[in-house]
This record gives sequence, C-alpha cells and structure tokens, in this order.
Amino acid sequence: FRGRNSMEEHHHHHHHHQHEVEAEPPVAEDSGSKRAWLAQLQVSEAQYVEAMSLLPVLAGEAAKEKKLNQLKVQELFSNSVALYELHVKLSKVLEDRLASWSEAEGRVSGMFEDLDAARQVYIDYVKGYKMSLKALRELTKTEHFSALLRKHKLAVTEPPTPRGLIGFAVLAFRIAYSISSFVRSDRKSFEALVTLPLYRLKDYTCSIEQLLSQLPREDPDWAPLAIFNEHFSVHVTKVDQFLEEEENYRKMQQIAAMLSTSIAGFDLMANHRKLLKEGVLHMVYKHRLRNEKQRHLLAFTDCLMYGTVITEHHGFVLRGVMHYDTMQLTEDTNEKYEHAFKLASSGHSGHTVIASTEEEKQAWLACLRAATQKYSANKHEGHKTQLQQAEEHVAAAKAAKHNDKQKEKGTEADVKKE
Repeated sequence: FRGRNSMEEHHHHHHHHQHEVEAEPPVAEDSGSKRAWLAQLQVSEAQYVEAMSLLPVLAGEAAKEKKLNQLKVQELFSNSVALYELHVKLSKVLEDRLASWSEAEGRVSGMFEDLDAARQVYIDYVKGYKMSLKALRELTKTEHFSALLRKHKLAVTEPPTPRGLIGFAVLAFRIAYSISSFVRSDRKSFEALVTLPLYRLKDYTCSIEQLLSQLPREDPDWAPLAIFNEHFSVHVTKVDQFLEEEENYRKMQQIAAMLSTSIAGFDLMANHRKLLKEGVLHMVYKHRLRNEKQRHLLAFTDCLMYGTVITEHHGFVLRGVMHYDTMQLTEDTNEKYEHAFKLASSGHSGHTVIASTEEEKQAWLACLRAATQKYSANKHEGHKTQLQQAEEHVAAAKAAKHNDKQKEKGTEADVKKE
C-alpha cells in the first residue's frame, strides 16, 4: 500500500478492482474486500522489508569501522535493526494468513497484535529520528562513512525537486513519498531509507482507515482495527510534524543560499521561521515611471519578504522585509487596480500589491491576516511575566490534582458497584 501522496491514484485502482470483483461469481463482500486489502498490504510489506534489509548490514559495517564516531553511529541507526526484525516477523504473518485464508473466518485484525504490542519500538524510532538526521550530517563529513554509502550505491540525501511558480528555489524535499517509489528509484539515498519507517507508519493508518470505511461496524474486525488505528494515529501526528519541520528547514536553507543581497539586522534563519506561502505578484512604486514591478513574495511566520528572482544567476535580490508587528494590511478600493490590496508599515507609506485574480488576492489576504494574528498572539504569550507564568502553572497543577481525585472517586464507586 502506498502513502497519502498517492491516495488518489490508489482510489482509482481500488474502484476499478471492485468492478472486476462484482463481475466474478459472488463471494461474501466483506470477506472479499478484506482479502484484497490483505493481499495489497502483504505486497507492500514485502517491499518494505526488502528496502529495510540494508539497515542491519550498514549498521553492522559502521559499528566495525573504528575511525567513525561510534556514538554518532548509534544515534544514526537508533533502533532501526529492531524495527526491521519486527517487520520481518509481520511480513511472515501476512504471508501465512493469505496462504491459509478462509472465507468463512475472514479475520484480519489479529495479525496486528504483534505490531500493536511493539508500539514502543516505533515510539523510540520517532523520538530518535531528528537526532538520527543530525548524526547523518555529522558522519557524512567523514570520508569513511561516505565510502560506506558509496559501497552500497547510496547517496546521502535526495536530490531537490523544484516546485513553484517560476522555478524559484523554494524546493520540495519530501524524502520518500512511498515504499514503491524508493524501491523503483535509481538513485536511492540513506536519508530516504531512515525516513521510510515514518512513511510506513502513515501507510498503516491510512490503509486501515480505508478498510474501516468499507466494513460495517458490527464486523468483528471493525473495533480492533479502530483501536489499533487510534493508538498509532498519535505517532502519525508527530511524524507529520517532523517531516514538515525537516522540509521547512531545507527550504529556508535554499532560500538563504540564493539571497544575493541582505538587509542589516535581518537573519533569515533566525526565530524558527517557517515559510507559509510564496507567489509572484506586482507592486506599484509611485515614484517610478514604470511603476508596476513584478515581485516574488515570501510570507513567513513573522514577516513578509519580497524581491526579484534572477533566473540566469539562480539568485534572489531582496527588496524589502515587512515585520508583522508593524505591518498594516488593507484592501485597495482604487478602481485603477483590479484584485489589489495595500501593504504598509511604520515609517513606510507602503505599496499597492496586485494579484492576477480575485481568488489569488483573497488567498494572500487570508494567509497574511492569519499569520499576523497568530504572530501577535504568540508575541503576547511570550511577553507574560514570570509571575503570570508561575500563577498559571500553579492553577494548572491544582486543576490536574482535582481531576485525579475525581477519577479516583469514580473508580472507587465502580469497584463498590461490582
């Protein structure tokens, strides 16, 4: 089963498959759909195990290399070997269940008991993921580790994929969209390899969601699968957060590398800044003869940056930065400019910004309004005095203690009833 990024394609194939099933001699519908689901899961699990089989090999060879920092090696591989062994076992369970499938029994939920019981392995892997990428960046500075990767025909990271309106260097660095894409890739990377378990975790929850949507609630598999999914969905939320942070970090690095000019006191990589939106619009400069200039706008979590892309030099000329704490945002009612809004800041009369369509204009207004409101709220929260923070902490502790007492009373009452 492929990940969320290929869901549309999967739905297409899935519906096509359903039509084929309906044309065949009738079988129990729930049992048939479960077996088809199970067969698809088994194929992707076998691919996953095949891809992951490199990890114990690499971990063993790196551990024997005395010139490598072994602490970093341990951080890099985390508990990936234990995770691999877990999936070797699960793959065998899936294979055996398919081989002995009974239409009368038609149960699939029991197979995930081992995976559910081994949740801690995944929890530890997710926790160690960011440290693993950090260790990778350190180890790849050494020739010995680079040679080890070359020996197994692995690159360090994925090549960046340009995305955006005019080929600007805001790049998508989603590391491995699916297991099948990794297996098919001619240029596999170590970074994609250690990220595969995170996508696999998403695959399971996504796949089970699909099966649950096809099963009636009274089906004996429904409740166990729903509970399993609830357990794992917590970790999937963290996975999404990690992947988003990593992608944003790479985008910010790429933008910083492209800047051919700078503004005093402005550090792009500061303040845990995140890119929210980018696009090409026009700005009106009243003091110039040709007063409408094309500008590339980049909206971040704390400011709006605008400039000019120099395509031939693959660079970005920074024209200005507007910080949200002083920026004013209004719709432009001047009939001369269609789909326009105004940006101004303290000490600056501002610019009229022109979008191509009303839809694009409203999208920018919505993004900037939401960003300025969130920035203002976070700033207010950050300026709380130590006394206010201490008072809130005490109040929260009292509330938690009260809730615990209420739970204890409820439990005692239940015991007495029994």
